Amino acid sequence: MSDDDCIFLDEGGILVSKTRFVSSGQTFALASISSVRGVEVSASHAASIFLLILCVSMVIFGLAAAEGSIRTSVVVCLAGGLLGTAAVMASRSEKPHFVVMLTTAGGETAAYRSPDKDFIERVLGALTEAIISRG
Repeated sequence: MSDDDCIFLDEGGILVSKTRFVSSGQTFALASISSVRGVEVSASHAASIFLLILCVSMVIFGLAAAEGSIRTSVVVCLAGGLLGTAAVMASRSEKPHFVVMLTTAGGETAAYRSPDKDFIERVLGALTEAIISRG
């Protein structure tokens, strides 16, 4: 790196300088970046929904099995209840993540992902400053 290559951010494996952006071992030339933006990607609730459907199915099966054996019915309903608890816990732990998107002549690239919104905002700010400093 040359002496006039000012560093705007060097944190958490991310380097933003006047001439380059290094993220996850990949280097982007700042001269080829025309714009940057942040994107919030919602958490996928597929696992929670699957567990909830399984929970409801087991409870319905357990109630239907009550005619044959109360013990089986109780065990299946309890297992369904545990799956319901797991579905709620899984849903609460699912968080969105944030992405740094770079636009170049070749198209748009997701350059970095993180669940830390504040860090992504710092990266975006450093990239914006670096692009502006290039003139």
